[in-house]
Amino acid sequence: MTTDNLNTLLVAMPEGDRQYFFETLLGTAVTARSQTLEEMVENMDSRSLTSVLQAIAGSLSLRLNESVLEQEAS
Repeated sequence: MTTDNLNTLLVAMPEGDRQYFFETLLGTAVTARSQTLEEMVENMDSRSLTSVLQAIAGSLSLRLNESVLEQEAS
């Protein structure tokens, strides 16, 4: 079976059957769309939000330090 054949079969399936196929394949429910970044942040618990903010702060700190070092080298 080729990818084209599989795609043809999947397109021909009723929507509900196709969704069931992918849910079974993925082991999770397939959502209509991915969450936006804002939605993900709104749904985070305090611990997850703290981790994300620490990662962002660390990344910004590294970039700022690199920028300062580049300016000093010039």
